[in-house]
Amino acid sequence: MAIPRIRRKPPTKQRNTNKTESCNLWEIIKYNLTAQERLSFLEDYVQDQDLRFLLKGYRELLVKNIDVLKEEMAKRGLVGLDRHAVDAQFPINPQMLSDRQIANESLLLVQGNVDLLTRTLEPVSHDEQLRSILIEDVTRVMDFRDEMVKYLKMNGWLDSPTLFPSLATVNIKRKTGENTSAGKTANTGLVKKITRDTLAIGALAGTTGTVVMHGFSEIWKLMGLVKITTLQVSGAIFVARDQLNTPIGFIISIISHLMVGSAGGVLLAHYMKYTGKDLYWLKGLALAGFMLLGGMGFMVHVMQIMPQMDKDTLTVLFHIINYFIYGLVVAYVIARYGELRRQS
Repeated sequence: MAIPRIRRKPPTKQRNTNKTESCNLWEIIKYNLTAQERLSFLEDYVQDQDLRFLLKGYRELLVKNIDVLKEEMAKRGLVGLDRHAVDAQFPINPQMLSDRQIANESLLLVQGNVDLLTRTLEPVSHDEQLRSILIEDVTRVMDFRDEMVKYLKMNGWLDSPTLFPSLATVNIKRKTGENTSAGKTANTGLVKKITRDTLAIGALAGTTGTVVMHGFSEIWKLMGLVKITTLQVSGAIFVARDQLNTPIGFIISIISHLMVGSAGGVLLAHYMKYTGKDLYWLKGLALAGFMLLGGMGFMVHVMQIMPQMDKDTLTVLFHIINYFIYGLVVAYVIARYGELRRQS
């Protein structure tokens, strides 16, 4: 007896859903490829190192997102459209490009990516894994958009307000206890102000370098390598040496030491603001040489504050090492935490 074959109704809805996902994911990949090529072109004409750093970071994110989406499409058997190349040619006069134009155009590219990703989230609501990947993607892209907006605002180059709401207002589910952008901004408002102000970040870096330098100076003294610390040299500018170990003399020494150190940090911060953060360690060593000539050369020898140091070469050697440590610490703090922008 022949068993009749039972035909199943083709899953039209699932087939249409897969087709929609394929089109949407391919549109994201195509847009990312186009933006990647455009950013590669614009990077060649960027003058500001901070802007170059932002564009490079966003371009690397695009490359990563493209690979992830292609992998997810392959896992689900989704076939992209039959397009083997992306036309990313943009007619433009390179002589007319400026950092302001490049930054504003890059912002538009990022905003377009945000719009495309948010519109793609709704059709893939049934696929939780793919949805979580897209949510993570749009979150990172929004972070880059916020950084680009900050850069434009600090330079006074923002031609128009952003086209999309901030990350905290987008309807995206987050894990419990995760901070939003608004909360982070409120909690780190003072820190942001310090990192964006040249004088503030310079003074903070100089103070940090001075504290580290004094710590090493105390270590050298405990080991018997030096007889006079950098703190005592700074205090001797204002008080006699026999008064340095008194409570008031010690306070005066601390104040003068921090003031001199913070002044050096401010000088380096203003210098790095106009020359960039490249080779920051070398600039820190240059600051150490400048402070060494001013401190050890002028203060000690010309003003005869600590004449006995001339006869102790080991103390002089470790004071030079202390200044090198100071310069490296100051330069690192400014390069790592400072958001220095040139004003055009």
